[in-house]
Amino acid sequence: MKSKKNVKDFLYESGVAGIIKEIEKEVFPSGKMAAYSDIYKEENGKEYQYVNYVQEGGGVLGVALVGYTYVLEKLGFRFLKLAGTSAGAINTIMLASVDKKNRQEYSSYETKSEIILHEMLNYDLWRLVDGSKFGKFLIRLFVNNKSGLNFLLRLFIGSLITALVSSVLTLFNFSESFKNILSWLIIVSSSVIILYGVIAAVYVLKFDKAGFGVNPGNNFRNWIKDILSRNNIHSTNDLNNAMAKHFEGLQLRNDAERPASEANTTIQHPYLTIIASDITNQTKVEFPLMAKDYWNEPLQVNPSDYVRASMSIPVFFSPFKVDVGEEIISTSKIQQSQLVGEQYEKIKERQKAKHAYTVRFVDGGILSNFPINIFHNPNIKIARMPTLGVKLEDEKHLSGNEIEKKRASFFSFIGKIFNTVRYYYDKDFLKKNEVYEKCIGHIDAEKFNWLDFGLDDETKVKLFRKGAEAARTFFLGGNVWIDGRESRFRAFSWPKFKQDRKNSLNNPNNATEAEALSPDDLLRKIKNKTGEESLT
Repeated sequence: MKSKKNVKDFLYESGVAGIIKEIEKEVFPSGKMAAYSDIYKEENGKEYQYVNYVQEGGGVLGVALVGYTYVLEKLGFRFLKLAGTSAGAINTIMLASVDKKNRQEYSSYETKSEIILHEMLNYDLWRLVDGSKFGKFLIRLFVNNKSGLNFLLRLFIGSLITALVSSVLTLFNFSESFKNILSWLIIVSSSVIILYGVIAAVYVLKFDKAGFGVNPGNNFRNWIKDILSRNNIHSTNDLNNAMAKHFEGLQLRNDAERPASEANTTIQHPYLTIIASDITNQTKVEFPLMAKDYWNEPLQVNPSDYVRASMSIPVFFSPFKVDVGEEIISTSKIQQSQLVGEQYEKIKERQKAKHAYTVRFVDGGILSNFPINIFHNPNIKIARMPTLGVKLEDEKHLSGNEIEKKRASFFSFIGKIFNTVRYYYDKDFLKKNEVYEKCIGHIDAEKFNWLDFGLDDETKVKLFRKGAEAARTFFLGGNVWIDGRESRFRAFSWPKFKQDRKNSLNNPNNATEAEALSPDDLLRKIKNKTGEESLT
């Protein structure tokens, strides 16, 4: 629902100001921000420190990401390059685009997070559920009324059992009155089964036509498109130009060990990365870097398309579709990898009228929900800034006994198989580059439903505060929940991270660079050598 609170009242109710003061008192006792990055900018007598920033996907839990980001901004952090998936992509595109100079209603806000909060509070998130009335009814049941959903399930199963048992009992020699009761039971239960069957058939047909999604996702895309438009962004080129303005006046702290080749603050494309999953070509896609593999004029693509592709939660939203023209098919290695020989000729013949075929995208979180590998550049030996990341931990808190019990569950077994594939890219990178674990904040979102698009104000405030509390733990240390298990997190230290990262690159016992990088990272390294250099 649309919020009844304005940003000022929302922040006051969240109590986040107290959390920020606590961090400042412990970490910045002199009143001056300590060094948390070697890239900085001085404005109005204040130093702002720049970091790369990665945000994980998690549906409406993205409100908590805003809380985490708000604390970072209030402490003096600013963001150079950005990456995100699904809900993380929403916050990423907004951080990249909104500016208090663009709109009168933004003028009173100090941070971009406040502007993002303003946009979220002034939009009814339930409007993003833009499917049929019956689909909305089922989603409300699933999110808010599990007992109602269970009742419908039990009614169907009960009717099925009643029809079967009653049919069997009619074969026995019971009294006429009892047989009449059985007949009525069969009629009623069969009617319920037929009703379920008819409803299911109708919606299976609709579901198929919609590309296997309950909601078309048009309202979502239009919401993002409208925010971008009100911030003077209508294309990828506009977005690049808007982000480039933030880089003016950047400075780099001297480091005696830093080679001269690394002593610069030149920022190369892409400034922003949004992850989507191309299920037609079965590959992970980084937008806008790979937009040229799908659109004839990539710089003219509205960035809302990237976010819509990344946020295509399977079944919940219809896949995002792009018609790829024959010119792209003939030049893109991604398209050619799937369209070869006879298959290519058949598609060309079938689609001759429009000279295109359709690519479908689903949620980027299927392949990489937390793309922290994006900004890793092994060519940079002395890190110039950290890549900070924030994850949403929504798994149930488990004790030792519960963990063992969960392992024995069949559904847990199936879930583990799915998650092994889903988190492969991200966990494989972190396993081979453990130093980045020190840069990740963990938001405890266990008690919140990531599909609850009907969030009330009270829940939004709680989520926002959860994000701020995670930022406090990141700077002060404390206990965090990771994958349902409680762990101890040591407060982040930029000097220690910089030294640890240098050691990890120089350690001869580590895997070779080629072994440590995924195919995507190796491709990115090649691009770095040709001038597309990351600043990490």
